[in-house]
Amino acid sequence: MFLVPGTVGGYSEYLGVPCYASSLLLKDIQRGQWGVQGYVVSDCGAIGDIVVGHKYSKDAAEASFAAVKAGFVVEPGRHEIQIGASSLDIRAMAVLEVR
Repeated sequence: MFLVPGTVGGYSEYLGVPCYASSLLLKDIQRGQWGVQGYVVSDCGAIGDIVVGHKYSKDAAEASFAAVKAGFVVEPGRHEIQIGASSLDIRAMAVLEVR
């Protein structure tokens, strides 16, 4: 287990899925295999890159949903999405634990 408070994802893709939208990378490997429990943050461009760079999602809302579902936690900026309360609680706790 790594004692890492948070990580920054990558703008690449793996197996046809942008890293920030990859459940395999963010949940299975980072959290599952490596034991990293902190947040995953970007430098403000991940959601836009999922839409424009990778053409993986049709708009920012769909890209945000895919990223949050995969385990992505924080991107500075504003993207409106609808997620369940338990998903929001998990992401808020990841950020608050670091504070």
